[in-house]
Amino acid sequence: ALVALRIEGTQLAATVCDPTQSRSGTVRVDLGVAAKSIIEADPAITIRRNTPSVQFTFHTAELSGRGASLRAEL
Repeated sequence: ALVALRIEGTQLAATVCDPTQSRSGTVRVDLGVAAKSIIEADPAITIRRNTPSVQFTFHTAELSGRGASLRAEL
């Protein structure tokens, strides 16, 4: 899986995808940074927690390699 992060001011944007389509279920991701709140997340992302670090599960099934994103307030 590929994870891309961008921080602008007090917001973090994260995008995750599985372009090789080698994962058929889920990918757990820990961003290593805390967030005050999650602003939005695509339906393929389940937020597990936002402190002490943002953790989420990316559901890869039926996405055909497409990605999903979330935005958080730091």
